[in-house]
Amino acid sequence: MIGEGRSDLLIAYIDESYDLQNCLGYWMSAVIVHELVLRDYWTDLLHAANAVVPGLDVGTELHGSELFGGEGPYSGIVPQKRIDIVRLGLMTINRYQATVAVSANVPGTSETPSLRDWRLGVLGTLIPQIEQVAYNADEFVVLVCDEEHSTTTKLIEMLHDRKTANGILGTPILETAMFARSVYSPGVWPADLVAFIERRLTLGYGDSGQKLRTLRRLRALYQDNLLQPVIVPGAAALPDSLITDSLT
Repeated sequence: MIGEGRSDLLIAYIDESYDLQNCLGYWMSAVIVHELVLRDYWTDLLHAANAVVPGLDVGTELHGSELFGGEGPYSGIVPQKRIDIVRLGLMTINRYQATVAVSANVPGTSETPSLRDWRLGVLGTLIPQIEQVAYNADEFVVLVCDEEHSTTTKLIEMLHDRKTANGILGTPILETAMFARSVYSPGVWPADLVAFIERRLTLGYGDSGQKLRTLRRLRALYQDNLLQPVIVPGAAALPDSLITDSLT
């Protein structure tokens, strides 16, 4: 009967932050939570923006670039309130004992792979981290990714190939990846915030001392939950199989 012998299942929410123009780099983060805390985790995130600015709708998406730049629904909102909204979003990571994994590729030159292949290359270094978290917890994990049409099929193939190569029990990833529009999936929001902060801090952007101090204070909210980030320089982040595939 459903419900008998139930054990925890991990959910890995995955999102990205990248720059193709100024400081080239592609970041992806996963915030991994237990499914038993999802109701409270989602509730806190749904109310984060409205709790700071009551004029914002409950369920307003926490999006790093919009919050940092005062854009979209955050246009006209003073910086301190936007910082407070980010803080509430990030505090859910520690509150619900989530684990954060981060992978990135910094080319170091103006030459980058196609965005599709770039994304898949970074995913190729993020997924093993997620698997290790699940192994350590002795649990299965489900991947929930922010929707992105150009790589959906290829990611599903990548996960299928891992199961084929290692046997169905050779990976703790249950089923295949799930895809959601981030605006409708609050669990993804902290992953977006983390990816944005990690990218901004690592690449610098000539931010003022005040901005850097703010970013570091925000990073401190999830620092204890963060695995050592995997940042691959140059074209090494792109597996040969993806290079070959992109040329066919």
